[in-house]
Amino acid sequence: MDSKTQRYFFIGSEWLYYKLYMGSRISDIFLTSTLTPIANELLKQEIIDKWFFINYKDPERHVRIRFRVIDPKNLNYVIQILHKAINSYVNEKTINKVVIDTYKRELERYGNETIEESESIFFINSRLIVYLISRVTNDNQRWLWGMKTIDTFLDAWNMSVEQKRDFFEGLKKGFDREMGATTDINRQLSMKFRNNRGDINTILEQNSDQEFDMVLQNYFKQTREIVSQILTKRKAIEPKLNMADLLGSYIHMHCNRLFKSNQRLNEWVLYNYLFQYYRSKAAQMKSETSKKILIAQE
Repeated sequence: MDSKTQRYFFIGSEWLYYKLYMGSRISDIFLTSTLTPIANELLKQEIIDKWFFINYKDPERHVRIRFRVIDPKNLNYVIQILHKAINSYVNEKTINKVVIDTYKRELERYGNETIEESESIFFINSRLIVYLISRVTNDNQRWLWGMKTIDTFLDAWNMSVEQKRDFFEGLKKGFDREMGATTDINRQLSMKFRNNRGDINTILEQNSDQEFDMVLQNYFKQTREIVSQILTKRKAIEPKLNMADLLGSYIHMHCNRLFKSNQRLNEWVLYNYLFQYYRSKAAQMKSETSKKILIAQE
Protein backbone atom coordinates (compact mmCIF):
# COMPACT_ATOMS: atom_id res chain seq x y z
CA MET A 1 0.00 0.00 0.00
CA ASP A 2 1.10 3.58 -0.63
CA SER A 3 2.35 4.92 2.71
CA LYS A 4 2.43 8.42 1.20
CA THR A 5 -1.36 8.68 1.02
CA GLN A 6 -2.27 11.84 2.92
CA ARG A 7 -4.26 11.18 6.09
CA TYR A 8 -4.73 14.65 7.64
CA PHE A 9 -6.22 17.76 6.04
CA PHE A 10 -6.41 20.92 8.14
CA ILE A 11 -7.77 24.36 7.23
CA GLY A 12 -5.96 25.69 4.15
CA SER A 13 -5.74 22.32 2.37
CA GLU A 14 -8.13 21.08 -0.33
CA TRP A 15 -10.52 19.51 2.20
CA LEU A 16 -12.75 21.89 4.16
CA TYR A 17 -14.42 20.22 7.14
CA TYR A 18 -17.34 21.66 9.12
CA LYS A 19 -19.15 20.41 12.21
CA LEU A 20 -22.58 22.02 12.52
CA TYR A 21 -24.40 21.38 15.79
CA MET A 22 -28.15 21.23 15.24
CA GLY A 23 -31.21 19.07 15.87
CA SER A 24 -32.40 16.34 13.52
CA ARG A 25 -35.40 18.28 12.19
CA ILE A 26 -33.29 21.31 11.31
CA SER A 27 -30.56 19.16 9.76
CA ASP A 28 -33.02 17.82 7.16
CA ILE A 29 -34.05 21.37 6.29
CA PHE A 30 -30.46 22.61 6.19
CA LEU A 31 -29.25 19.75 3.99
CA THR A 32 -32.07 19.98 1.45
CA SER A 33 -32.83 23.71 1.35
CA THR A 34 -29.50 25.37 2.11
CA LEU A 35 -26.49 23.11 1.67
CA THR A 36 -27.46 21.29 -1.53
CA PRO A 37 -28.17 24.43 -3.62
CA ILE A 38 -24.85 25.93 -2.48
CA ALA A 39 -22.93 22.70 -3.16
CA ASN A 40 -24.56 22.32 -6.58
CA GLU A 41 -23.53 25.86 -7.52
CA LEU A 42 -19.95 25.27 -6.34
CA LEU A 43 -19.86 22.05 -8.37
CA LYS A 44 -21.20 23.88 -11.41
CA GLN A 45 -18.53 26.57 -11.02
CA GLU A 46 -15.90 23.79 -10.66
CA ILE A 47 -14.79 25.21 -7.33
CA ILE A 48 -15.42 21.89 -5.56
CA ASP A 49 -15.55 18.44 -7.13
CA LYS A 50 -17.15 16.49 -4.28
CA TRP A 51 -18.72 16.86 -0.85
CA PHE A 52 -20.32 14.54 1.67
CA PHE A 53 -21.91 14.51 5.11
CA ILE A 54 -22.52 12.21 8.07
CA ASN A 55 -24.56 12.47 11.27
CA TYR A 56 -22.65 12.25 14.53
CA LYS A 57 -22.77 12.71 18.32
CA ASP A 58 -19.86 13.75 20.56
CA PRO A 59 -22.16 13.64 22.64
CA GLU A 60 -24.01 16.59 21.08
CA ARG A 61 -25.77 15.84 17.81
CA HIS A 62 -24.21 17.48 14.76
CA VAL A 63 -23.71 17.11 11.03
CA ARG A 64 -20.18 16.70 9.67
CA ILE A 65 -19.73 18.10 6.17
CA ARG A 66 -16.61 17.89 4.02
CA PHE A 67 -15.93 19.74 0.77
CA ARG A 68 -13.04 19.05 -1.59
CA VAL A 69 -11.95 22.42 -2.97
CA ILE A 70 -10.20 21.89 -6.31
CA ASP A 71 -7.93 24.92 -5.88
CA PRO A 72 -7.27 25.88 -2.22
CA LYS A 73 -6.98 29.50 -3.40
CA ASN A 74 -10.80 29.47 -3.54
CA LEU A 75 -11.09 28.36 0.08
CA ASN A 76 -11.96 31.82 1.43
CA TYR A 77 -14.68 32.19 -1.20
CA VAL A 78 -16.28 28.89 -0.13
CA ILE A 79 -16.01 29.81 3.56
CA GLN A 80 -17.66 33.19 2.95
CA ILE A 81 -20.59 31.62 1.10
CA LEU A 82 -21.07 29.02 3.81
CA HIS A 83 -20.71 31.61 6.57
CA LYS A 84 -23.52 33.69 5.11
CA ALA A 85 -25.80 30.63 4.84
CA ILE A 86 -24.96 29.23 8.27
CA ASN A 87 -25.20 32.62 9.97
CA SER A 88 -28.97 32.84 9.43
CA TYR A 89 -29.41 29.54 11.31
CA VAL A 90 -27.08 30.73 14.08
CA ASN A 91 -29.10 33.94 14.44
CA GLU A 92 -32.27 31.87 14.72
CA LYS A 93 -30.50 29.67 17.30
CA THR A 94 -31.20 26.52 15.27
CA ILE A 95 -27.46 25.96 14.80
CA ASN A 96 -25.81 26.47 18.17
CA LYS A 97 -22.15 25.78 17.37
CA VAL A 98 -19.95 25.83 14.26
CA VAL A 99 -16.52 24.17 14.16
CA ILE A 100 -13.99 23.98 11.31
CA ASP A 101 -11.84 20.95 12.04
CA THR A 102 -9.13 18.65 10.67
CA TYR A 103 -10.32 15.90 8.34
CA LYS A 104 -8.68 12.58 9.25
CA ARG A 105 -9.13 9.91 6.60
CA GLU A 106 -9.96 6.37 7.75
CA LEU A 107 -7.28 4.72 5.63
CA GLU A 108 -7.37 1.40 7.49
CA ARG A 109 -11.09 1.03 6.79
CA TYR A 110 -11.22 2.27 3.20
CA GLY A 111 -7.70 1.52 1.93
CA ASN A 112 -4.75 3.79 1.14
CA GLU A 113 -5.15 3.29 -2.59
CA THR A 114 -8.96 3.38 -2.64
CA ILE A 115 -9.74 6.22 -0.23
CA GLU A 116 -10.38 8.70 -3.06
CA GLU A 117 -12.83 6.30 -4.71
CA SER A 118 -14.48 5.82 -1.32
CA GLU A 119 -14.85 9.59 -0.96
CA SER A 120 -16.50 9.62 -4.39
CA ILE A 121 -18.94 6.96 -3.17
CA PHE A 122 -19.66 9.12 -0.10
CA PHE A 123 -20.30 12.04 -2.44
CA ILE A 124 -22.83 10.40 -4.75
CA ASN A 125 -24.44 8.68 -1.76
CA SER A 126 -24.82 12.00 0.08
CA ARG A 127 -26.54 13.51 -2.96
CA LEU A 128 -28.85 10.50 -3.20
CA ILE A 129 -29.76 10.70 0.50
CA VAL A 130 -30.49 14.42 0.29
CA TYR A 131 -32.84 13.66 -2.60
CA LEU A 132 -34.58 10.97 -0.53
CA ILE A 133 -34.89 13.31 2.45
CA SER A 134 -36.52 15.92 0.23
CA ARG A 135 -39.06 13.38 -1.05
CA VAL A 136 -40.00 11.20 1.91
CA THR A 137 -43.22 12.03 3.72
CA ASN A 138 -43.00 9.56 6.62
CA ASP A 139 -40.59 7.22 8.42
CA ASN A 140 -42.09 4.16 6.71
CA GLN A 141 -41.21 5.53 3.29
CA ARG A 142 -37.72 6.41 4.54
CA TRP A 143 -36.76 2.83 5.42
CA LEU A 144 -38.49 1.38 2.35
CA TRP A 145 -36.50 3.66 0.08
CA GLY A 146 -33.47 2.82 2.18
CA MET A 147 -33.92 -0.85 1.29
CA LYS A 148 -34.28 -0.02 -2.39
CA THR A 149 -31.18 2.17 -2.54
CA ILE A 150 -29.08 -0.42 -0.71
CA ASP A 151 -30.28 -3.09 -3.15
CA THR A 152 -29.29 -0.83 -6.05
CA PHE A 153 -25.87 -0.22 -4.48
CA LEU A 154 -25.24 -3.97 -4.20
CA ASP A 155 -26.39 -4.48 -7.79
CA ALA A 156 -23.56 -2.14 -8.79
CA TRP A 157 -21.19 -4.70 -7.24
CA ASN A 158 -22.81 -7.50 -9.30
CA MET A 159 -23.96 -9.35 -6.19
CA SER A 160 -26.37 -12.25 -6.67
CA VAL A 161 -29.42 -12.77 -4.48
CA GLU A 162 -27.58 -15.57 -2.65
CA GLN A 163 -24.57 -13.33 -2.05
CA LYS A 164 -26.83 -10.56 -0.74
CA ARG A 165 -28.54 -13.06 1.56
CA ASP A 166 -25.24 -14.31 2.99
CA PHE A 167 -23.89 -10.76 3.32
CA PHE A 168 -26.86 -9.52 5.33
CA GLU A 169 -26.98 -12.68 7.39
CA GLY A 170 -23.49 -11.80 8.61
CA LEU A 171 -24.42 -8.18 9.31
CA LYS A 172 -27.63 -9.23 11.06
CA LYS A 173 -25.79 -11.66 13.34
CA GLY A 174 -23.32 -8.94 14.31
CA PHE A 175 -26.15 -6.56 15.20
CA ASP A 176 -28.05 -9.31 17.03
CA ARG A 177 -25.06 -9.68 19.35
CA GLU A 178 -24.64 -5.92 19.76
CA MET A 179 -28.32 -5.32 20.48
CA GLY A 180 -28.71 -8.36 22.71
CA ALA A 181 -31.43 -9.83 20.50
CA THR A 182 -33.55 -12.54 22.09
CA THR A 183 -35.69 -15.18 20.42
CA ASP A 184 -38.75 -13.09 21.24
CA ILE A 185 -37.28 -9.95 19.66
CA ASN A 186 -36.36 -11.83 16.48
CA ARG A 187 -39.87 -13.26 16.38
CA GLN A 188 -41.30 -9.73 16.60
CA LEU A 189 -39.02 -8.53 13.79
CA SER A 190 -40.10 -11.46 11.62
CA MET A 191 -43.73 -10.60 12.27
CA LYS A 192 -43.15 -6.95 11.35
CA PHE A 193 -41.39 -8.07 8.17
CA ARG A 194 -44.37 -10.24 7.20
CA ASN A 195 -46.77 -7.37 7.93
CA ASN A 196 -44.77 -5.11 5.61
CA ARG A 197 -43.96 -7.78 3.01
CA GLY A 198 -46.30 -6.31 0.40
CA ASP A 199 -44.69 -2.86 0.56
CA ILE A 200 -41.20 -4.38 0.59
CA ASN A 201 -41.89 -6.52 -2.49
CA THR A 202 -43.39 -3.55 -4.29
CA ILE A 203 -40.45 -1.20 -3.69
CA LEU A 204 -37.80 -3.83 -4.47
CA GLU A 205 -39.46 -5.47 -7.46
CA GLN A 206 -42.11 -3.17 -8.94
CA ASN A 207 -41.01 0.41 -8.31
CA SER A 208 -43.48 2.63 -10.19
CA ASP A 209 -42.07 6.04 -9.21
CA GLN A 210 -40.52 7.15 -12.51
CA GLU A 211 -38.56 10.06 -11.03
CA PHE A 212 -37.13 7.87 -8.27
CA ASP A 213 -36.32 5.19 -10.84
CA MET A 214 -34.35 7.67 -12.98
CA VAL A 215 -32.43 8.84 -9.91
CA LEU A 216 -31.63 5.21 -9.05
CA GLN A 217 -30.46 4.45 -12.58
CA ASN A 218 -28.06 7.39 -12.42
CA TYR A 219 -26.90 6.34 -8.95
CA PHE A 220 -26.27 2.78 -10.21
CA LYS A 221 -24.28 4.04 -13.21
CA GLN A 222 -22.10 6.37 -11.13
CA THR A 223 -21.54 3.75 -8.44
CA ARG A 224 -20.71 1.08 -11.01
CA GLU A 225 -17.94 3.25 -12.49
CA ILE A 226 -16.35 3.75 -9.08
CA VAL A 227 -16.74 0.06 -8.17
CA SER A 228 -14.84 -0.86 -11.33
CA GLN A 229 -11.96 1.39 -10.24
CA ILE A 230 -11.94 -0.07 -6.72
CA LEU A 231 -11.93 -3.67 -7.96
CA THR A 232 -9.11 -2.93 -10.42
CA LYS A 233 -6.99 -1.33 -7.71
CA ARG A 234 -7.79 -4.11 -5.24
CA LYS A 235 -6.62 -6.74 -7.70
CA ALA A 236 -3.41 -4.88 -8.55
CA ILE A 237 -2.45 -3.15 -5.31
CA GLU A 238 -4.63 -3.93 -2.30
CA PRO A 239 -5.56 -7.64 -2.49
CA LYS A 240 -5.84 -7.81 1.31
CA LEU A 241 -8.67 -5.26 1.39
CA ASN A 242 -11.64 -7.14 2.88
CA MET A 243 -14.52 -6.50 0.49
CA ALA A 244 -17.24 -7.62 2.92
CA ASP A 245 -15.94 -5.19 5.53
CA LEU A 246 -15.65 -2.44 2.92
CA LEU A 247 -19.22 -2.96 1.70
CA GLY A 248 -20.44 -3.09 5.28
CA SER A 249 -18.77 0.26 5.97
CA TYR A 250 -20.32 1.86 2.88
CA ILE A 251 -23.81 0.64 3.78
CA HIS A 252 -23.36 1.63 7.42
CA MET A 253 -22.61 5.20 6.31
CA HIS A 254 -25.59 5.07 3.94
CA CYS A 255 -27.85 4.29 6.91
CA ASN A 256 -26.16 6.95 9.03
CA ARG A 257 -27.07 9.58 6.45
CA LEU A 258 -30.57 8.27 5.84
CA PHE A 259 -31.80 8.04 9.43
CA LYS A 260 -31.67 11.28 11.39
CA SER A 261 -31.97 9.58 14.80
CA ASN A 262 -31.60 6.09 16.35
CA GLN A 263 -29.29 5.17 13.48
CA ARG A 264 -28.02 1.90 14.94
CA LEU A 265 -31.49 0.63 15.79
CA ASN A 266 -32.86 1.55 12.35
CA GLU A 267 -29.81 0.02 10.69
CA TRP A 268 -30.35 -3.25 12.57
CA VAL A 269 -34.02 -3.45 11.58
CA LEU A 270 -33.14 -2.66 7.95
CA TYR A 271 -30.50 -5.40 7.82
CA ASN A 272 -32.94 -7.84 9.39
CA TYR A 273 -35.59 -7.07 6.76
CA LEU A 274 -33.09 -7.28 3.90
CA PHE A 275 -31.81 -10.64 5.12
CA GLN A 276 -35.35 -12.02 5.39
CA TYR A 277 -36.24 -10.70 1.93
CA TYR A 278 -33.14 -12.14 0.22
CA ARG A 279 -33.49 -15.46 2.05
CA SER A 280 -37.07 -15.78 0.85
CA LYS A 281 -36.16 -14.64 -2.67
CA ALA A 282 -33.27 -17.11 -2.92
CA ALA A 283 -35.51 -19.98 -1.78
CA GLN A 284 -38.17 -18.96 -4.30
CA MET A 285 -35.63 -18.85 -7.14
CA LYS A 286 -34.24 -22.25 -6.14
CA SER A 287 -37.74 -23.74 -6.13
CA GLU A 288 -38.53 -22.28 -9.56
CA THR A 289 -35.26 -23.64 -10.97
CA SER A 290 -36.05 -27.11 -9.60
CA LYS A 291 -39.49 -27.03 -11.22
CA LYS A 292 -37.99 -26.06 -14.58
CA ILE A 293 -35.54 -28.96 -14.37
CA LEU A 294 -38.35 -31.41 -13.59
CA ILE A 295 -40.43 -30.11 -16.50
CA ALA A 296 -37.45 -30.40 -18.85
CA GLN A 297 -36.91 -34.02 -17.78
CA GLU A 298 -40.50 -35.05 -18.47
